[in-house]
Amino acid sequence: MREEYRYLMQAEHCYLRREKGEEDGLELAMLLQNTVKGLLTCRQQQRNGESFLLFDVTSKKTLSDLFEGLSLQERDIRALVEEIIHIVRECDRYMLDRSRLILDAERIFCNQDGSKFFFLYDPYVEQNGNENLKNLADFLIARVNYDDESAIDLANRVYSAIRSPNFTMRTLQECLEYRTPDCEGEEEKEEALKAEDSADMHMTAVSGFQVKALLSVLILAIGFTVVVLAAILLACFRLTWKEQMLVTLAAIAGLLAVILCILNILRQRRRLPEEPEPVETAKQMDEKTVLVSAGEYSEGRGLQGIGCHRQLWIPFPGLPYTLGKREGFVDYCLEDPTVSRIHARFFMEGDKIYLTDLHSTNGTYVNGMRLEPEQKLAIRPGDQISFGKAGFIYC
Repeated sequence: MREEYRYLMQAEHCYLRREKGEEDGLELAMLLQNTVKGLLTCRQQQRNGESFLLFDVTSKKTLSDLFEGLSLQERDIRALVEEIIHIVRECDRYMLDRSRLILDAERIFCNQDGSKFFFLYDPYVEQNGNENLKNLADFLIARVNYDDESAIDLANRVYSAIRSPNFTMRTLQECLEYRTPDCEGEEEKEEALKAEDSADMHMTAVSGFQVKALLSVLILAIGFTVVVLAAILLACFRLTWKEQMLVTLAAIAGLLAVILCILNILRQRRRLPEEPEPVETAKQMDEKTVLVSAGEYSEGRGLQGIGCHRQLWIPFPGLPYTLGKREGFVDYCLEDPTVSRIHARFFMEGDKIYLTDLHSTNGTYVNGMRLEPEQKLAIRPGDQISFGKAGFIYC
């Protein structure tokens, strides 16, 4: 049967819908009754006497949409290949025919930051061997970052492995395990430098502990001396009540100093590191507004804000042009709570400019009409466009 997919919005959920086949085989039963980690969840729907399969793609983007205008780094390619190997093994575990796994950039879905991948398993697709993987290999070569030598090397190894007539999942795994001699030498040097830095940090921590401990011992000795002298004065000498009060207060202060010093020494001993601790280098991506231009666009079209965004003008320096609030994945970060992280994209076909919604939560509207996910609509100057509740005029 034909592979025809459509996006469907129901309440706050987005689904990829395809017509259900006539036969209910073992694979469909396994898909509906088990949650296979890494596969899109699936359910059946009956409507107007027809049966459909609904694959949940809520808050997910396709691989091609996520990396539109971006380059694949070595870590991106590695993560994708690792997930492909994992999902193929999961299919074998659940007795699902791996050839029905759709490994196409248009049908591989990611979460908003690209850290997790979700795959479409279609029990009715015609078996096509490794053709989808070959198309994915072409996608990797076309989108790889050519300024990153490690990314180029990994993409070429994956491409060659997939195109090989003797391709297996083991050869794909070997692509990830391969290390060039130069890389191994660089890694050893880097590890040695990290070890030296960690050792220096450890010695610094030890020295700091020794200084603090010495100071605490000195204060401890002084406090203990004050307590002893106060006890002698109170026991051996006849003092007035004022002198007794002063000596008693001094004894209490000395005793508190002794107790605090002992506690401080114990606390410092617990903080002394037994081994050098790793230095955190990863940074969380924030939601600050940035503008990344891609190419040039001579007509100077853009969006003029209305309502609470009336002072905002968003020019289109080039097309395609993506809006959202996820830094690093969009061309313009639009700060509005109703805007999704990767919300919508403008692009050109022929001499017309189109707008498409990228599975946003609160929708994309043109003149009050909500676009279906992935639906493309030609726009003209004067059209009112809303991303969630953020309103603009295209001009």
